[in-house]
Amino acid sequence: MAAKRKPAKKSKTKKAKAAPKPAKKAAPKKSPGKTASAGEGLLIQTDPALEARLRMLATRMGKNLPAVITLALNEFADNWEDHMRTVQALKDTEDRVHLTVPKE
Repeated sequence: MAAKRKPAKKSKTKKAKAAPKPAKKAAPKKSPGKTASAGEGLLIQTDPALEARLRMLATRMGKNLPAVITLALNEFADNWEDHMRTVQALKDTEDRVHLTVPKE
């Protein structure tokens, strides 16, 4: 028979507690495509093909990627605001001329 080992005695001296580790931030979930920052607090997720196109345009224009993204977003907002003003003006105006093309 094997001799039984006695469990090691616990030391009665108190060990100094280690300083608590700071909480780790949860790693952001990875999604397909890249993320680029365009201004304060805005994250834009794109697919790799669009990112490549934007980077190529930025290089050709001599600008950095955030500048190209900002330019694109400004143009998008300008176009859609203009479109919405036009649609609203058409709704507000009842006296419109309707053109039709006769069938031949």
